[in-house]
Amino acid sequence: MPDDAAEEQRKQFQEISDRYRKANSHAKSMVTAALTEDTYQKVMYKGSAREVWAELRRNLEPSSKDQLFSICSEFFSFSWNSPDDVSVHVVKIKTLWNELSNGLQSKGEKRIPEMMLMCKTLHILPCEYQSFKSSWMLLSDDRQSVDELIMQLCSFERDMNSDDVGRTNQEALFVKPVKLSHSQRHPQKPKFDYKKVKSKCNYCHEPGHLIKSCSKWIADGKPPKPSKPQSMNTCQSGSAHLVST
Repeated sequence: MPDDAAEEQRKQFQEISDRYRKANSHAKSMVTAALTEDTYQKVMYKGSAREVWAELRRNLEPSSKDQLFSICSEFFSFSWNSPDDVSVHVVKIKTLWNELSNGLQSKGEKRIPEMMLMCKTLHILPCEYQSFKSSWMLLSDDRQSVDELIMQLCSFERDMNSDDVGRTNQEALFVKPVKLSHSQRHPQKPKFDYKKVKSKCNYCHEPGHLIKSCSKWIADGKPPKPSKPQSMNTCQSGSAHLVST
């Protein structure tokens, strides 16, 4: 090979090497600039940006085994959330079941049977669905499927909600008891109007009032009430009796 050709190749190689070192240094600085101090300590000894990125993936990204374990834990810990209806719960738990089954299948394992999904669905139902669970267990095995379970659950929920609406409407028809005020429960007796009295006062002998409202009797210090005067007939009969005697 001529010396001129070899020299030209060395120059090209040197130019390519320089461009690579510059690009690698820039890429490495861009990746490490976004890292925390603890994470940077784990990759600072790597020479290239590719090695830094591979080390970050190895330390930070979960493995397929970890992902499968997380999905499995989420599936078995799934519980009933009161604000959501049956359809929402079924979609969530069925999604977890599919992800778990597909993950096992990708590792050469068998898919989770539908019986596991049906048992989990029945297990998370609240106490209001106890009668439904009892009825479901009475079905024959050939009728027990995931689709049948979902259909009957939704139907049961609709019936239960309609019954609740009916009970609410019936309760609304009841007349609420009226709370009476104190004055209504204990009406005051009408005051006696002494001005309407037509008899004379036994103390001042003025008409139109009784002795209890007599101003003269009150001004005199409320002395003992005078006894009622004897009638004229009684006096006359007593006098006649004395004369005859």
